[in-house]
Amino acid sequence: MNGWIKFGIVWLIFMMMPDYGFIMKIIVGIVIFLILDALFPDNSKKNSESANQVMPSSLTTESKSEQITGGDKHRKLCPSCNTMVDEEANWCPKCGHEFKK
Repeated sequence: MNGWIKFGIVWLIFMMMPDYGFIMKIIVGIVIFLILDALFPDNSKKNSESANQVMPSSLTTESKSEQITGGDKHRKLCPSCNTMVDEEANWCPKCGHEFKK
C-alpha cells in the first residue's frame, strides 16, 4: 500500500476522533500509521531496488558474433558467454545462443 494512502486513512481517523487533545491525536495517528505499515508494507521500495540493477549487455542489445582467427581456424566468439565456437556453428553449445547468418 502506498504511503499516501496510509496517510489518508490516518488523516480520516484523526479528523473523526473526538477532541482528546492534539498530542493524543498525534500519538494515535502514529500508532495507526505503524500498524498499517506493518500490515501493508510498501512495495515501491522493492521496485526501486530492482530498478537499480544493471541488465547484461547481451540482453539489452543484440550484438553480432565476432570473427576471430586462431592459428589456421576461424572461430566465432559467442556474445552471451564469450565462448570460442567453430565458424560453421549456428548456435553456441555452452549457452544455446543462436548466431545470425
